[in-house]
Amino acid sequence: MRDNLSDLEDTLRKLKCQLSNVTLENKNLQMVVDTEAALKEAKAVAEQQAAGTVNADLKHQVNRIEVDITEEQKKKTEAQRILDELNALHEQVKTDLAAEVEKEEANKKGLQSQLEEVRTQVTEQTKEN
Repeated sequence: MRDNLSDLEDTLRKLKCQLSNVTLENKNLQMVVDTEAALKEAKAVAEQQAAGTVNADLKHQVNRIEVDITEEQKKKTEAQRILDELNALHEQVKTDLAAEVEKEEANKKGLQSQLEEVRTQVTEQTKEN
């Protein structure tokens, strides 16, 4: 009976050892599963942050492009306004110059007429003398 008891105790010890090994393996496997879950969660968080960063960057770029387009349109509008003002000024100067030339031509004709009168008078005085 002692041999039988000794065999049972030995078997019990072996089973306890196996149970301890299985428990240790289970703990190790559970740690692997927990680590894998934590890594998946960290990956998901990192992907969300990356998507948020890309989204924010794209929004910033779109906003910058819109601002650039608006500034370019303002430049074109300003350039067109300046061109229109210069064209109007050019037309006004042309009109003023034409009026001034016409006035001077009239003055010239008046002076030529006066000159002819003076010549005629000089010629008559010269004949009288």
